[in-house]
Amino acid sequence: LKGIEPLDSMKDEMTQADRDKILYYWSGDGNTSIGSSQEYSTLSTVAGQQAFRELVDPSFQKYLDGYDGHTAKEWGEALYNTLISDDYLPSLIATVMAGNMNQLNSYCMMLQLLAPDENYS
Repeated sequence: LKGIEPLDSMKDEMTQADRDKILYYWSGDGNTSIGSSQEYSTLSTVAGQQAFRELVDPSFQKYLDGYDGHTAKEWGEALYNTLISDDYLPSLIATVMAGNMNQLNSYCMMLQLLAPDENYS
Protein backbone atom coordinates (compact mmCIF):
# COMPACT_ATOMS: atom_id res chain seq x y z
CA LEU A 1 0.00 0.00 0.00
CA LYS A 2 2.99 2.27 0.20
CA GLY A 3 2.99 4.74 -2.62
CA ILE A 4 -0.72 4.47 -3.30
CA GLU A 5 -2.34 7.85 -3.24
CA PRO A 6 -6.10 8.40 -3.16
CA LEU A 7 -7.71 9.94 -6.19
CA ASP A 8 -8.00 13.71 -5.96
CA SER A 9 -11.78 13.39 -5.82
CA MET A 10 -11.52 11.10 -2.78
CA LYS A 11 -9.07 13.15 -0.74
CA ASP A 12 -11.79 15.36 0.69
CA GLU A 13 -14.18 12.46 1.37
CA MET A 14 -11.93 10.56 3.75
CA THR A 15 -10.50 11.81 6.99
CA GLN A 16 -6.99 10.92 8.04
CA ALA A 17 -8.53 8.70 10.74
CA ASP A 18 -10.44 6.79 8.04
CA ARG A 19 -7.27 6.39 5.99
CA ASP A 20 -5.43 5.14 9.07
CA LYS A 21 -8.17 2.57 9.74
CA ILE A 22 -7.98 1.27 6.17
CA LEU A 23 -4.20 1.10 6.28
CA TYR A 24 -4.35 -0.79 9.58
CA TYR A 25 -6.92 -3.23 8.15
CA TRP A 26 -4.56 -4.08 5.30
CA SER A 27 -1.24 -4.04 7.14
CA GLY A 28 -1.96 -4.31 10.87
CA ASP A 29 -1.64 -7.40 13.00
CA GLY A 30 -4.51 -7.07 15.46
CA ASN A 31 -7.87 -8.81 15.64
CA THR A 32 -9.52 -6.36 13.24
CA SER A 33 -6.86 -6.57 10.50
CA ILE A 34 -7.12 -8.70 7.39
CA GLY A 35 -4.07 -10.64 8.53
CA SER A 36 -6.06 -12.18 11.37
CA SER A 37 -8.80 -13.43 9.04
CA GLN A 38 -8.89 -17.21 8.48
CA GLU A 39 -10.34 -16.63 5.01
CA TYR A 40 -7.46 -14.35 4.09
CA SER A 41 -4.98 -16.90 5.42
CA THR A 42 -6.56 -19.68 3.35
CA LEU A 43 -6.71 -17.52 0.23
CA SER A 44 -3.10 -16.44 0.68
CA THR A 45 -1.97 -20.06 1.07
CA VAL A 46 -3.86 -21.23 -2.02
CA ALA A 47 -2.59 -18.30 -4.10
CA GLY A 48 0.98 -18.92 -2.96
CA GLN A 49 0.75 -22.61 -3.80
CA GLN A 50 -0.66 -21.90 -7.25
CA ALA A 51 2.03 -19.32 -7.96
CA PHE A 52 4.70 -21.78 -6.85
CA ARG A 53 3.25 -24.50 -9.12
CA GLU A 54 3.41 -22.12 -12.07
CA LEU A 55 6.93 -20.87 -11.36
CA VAL A 56 8.68 -24.06 -10.31
CA ASP A 57 10.31 -26.45 -12.76
CA PRO A 58 7.55 -28.44 -14.53
CA SER A 59 9.23 -31.71 -13.50
CA PHE A 60 7.98 -31.12 -9.93
CA GLN A 61 4.44 -31.90 -11.11
CA LYS A 62 5.28 -35.59 -11.51
CA TYR A 63 5.99 -35.80 -7.79
CA LEU A 64 2.63 -34.21 -7.03
CA ASP A 65 0.94 -36.72 -9.33
CA GLY A 66 2.79 -39.67 -7.82
CA TYR A 67 5.97 -40.86 -9.44
CA ASP A 68 8.03 -44.02 -9.61
CA GLY A 69 5.52 -46.00 -7.54
CA HIS A 70 5.33 -43.44 -4.71
CA THR A 71 2.53 -41.06 -3.75
CA ALA A 72 2.96 -37.31 -3.33
CA LYS A 73 2.73 -37.81 0.43
CA GLU A 74 5.54 -40.36 0.33
CA TRP A 75 7.68 -37.95 -1.67
CA GLY A 76 6.91 -35.26 0.89
CA GLU A 77 8.02 -37.55 3.71
CA ALA A 78 11.21 -38.42 1.82
CA LEU A 79 11.98 -34.74 1.22
CA TYR A 80 11.32 -33.91 4.86
CA ASN A 81 13.57 -36.73 6.08
CA THR A 82 16.33 -35.57 3.73
CA LEU A 83 16.07 -31.97 4.90
CA ILE A 84 16.31 -32.88 8.59
CA SER A 85 19.11 -35.42 8.09
CA ASP A 86 22.51 -34.88 9.68
CA ASP A 87 23.97 -34.71 6.16
CA TYR A 88 21.75 -31.85 4.97
CA LEU A 89 20.39 -29.86 7.91
CA PRO A 90 23.65 -28.06 8.83
CA SER A 91 24.03 -26.62 5.31
CA LEU A 92 20.36 -25.58 5.26
CA ILE A 93 20.79 -23.80 8.59
CA ALA A 94 23.93 -22.07 7.31
CA THR A 95 22.04 -20.90 4.22
CA VAL A 96 19.26 -19.43 6.34
CA MET A 97 21.70 -17.82 8.77
CA ALA A 98 23.40 -16.17 5.80
CA GLY A 99 20.08 -14.49 5.03
CA ASN A 100 18.87 -16.67 2.15
CA MET A 101 15.30 -17.59 3.08
CA ASN A 102 14.28 -18.32 -0.51
CA GLN A 103 15.62 -21.86 -0.46
CA LEU A 104 13.91 -22.64 2.84
CA ASN A 105 10.66 -21.08 1.64
CA SER A 106 10.79 -23.21 -1.51
CA TYR A 107 11.29 -26.37 0.51
CA CYS A 108 8.40 -25.43 2.79
CA MET A 109 6.13 -24.83 -0.20
CA MET A 110 7.12 -28.18 -1.72
CA LEU A 111 6.35 -29.91 1.56
CA GLN A 112 2.95 -28.21 1.82
CA LEU A 113 2.07 -29.24 -1.72
CA LEU A 114 3.32 -32.81 -1.44
CA ALA A 115 1.90 -33.57 1.99
CA PRO A 116 -0.69 -30.92 2.93
CA ASP A 117 -2.08 -32.94 5.83
CA GLU A 118 1.32 -33.31 7.49
CA ASN A 119 3.11 -30.70 9.56
CA TYR A 120 6.42 -30.92 7.69
CA SER A 121 6.82 -27.28 6.82
